[in-house]
Amino acid sequence: ALPPRLKEMKSQESAAGSKLVLRCETSSEYSSLKFRWFKNGNELNRKNKPQNIKIQKRPGKSELRINKASLADSGEYMCKVISKLGNDSASANITIVDAN
Repeated sequence: ALPPRLKEMKSQESAAGSKLVLRCETSSEYSSLKFRWFKNGNELNRKNKPQNIKIQKRPGKSELRINKASLADSGEYMCKVISKLGNDSASANITIVDAN
């Protein structure tokens, strides 16, 4: 079997207050995958994740949702997939601009 490969994530620009979704998807549905999300190199885990960010895991993918985005949510987001067969990562830049 081949190690999981992540599809490219698209960089996004959005107005403050909007909702964004970043999808971290593998090319096929492996079962025992671990996904980790990072912002500007720091892991987003339960302890240090902003309240407005939710991470949901689905078969073969993980979604990071930003609700009511603020300028502070701008940055480089990276998703890393970890499996017994190997790892891969994908990243995207999120730019939040003032609504007015």
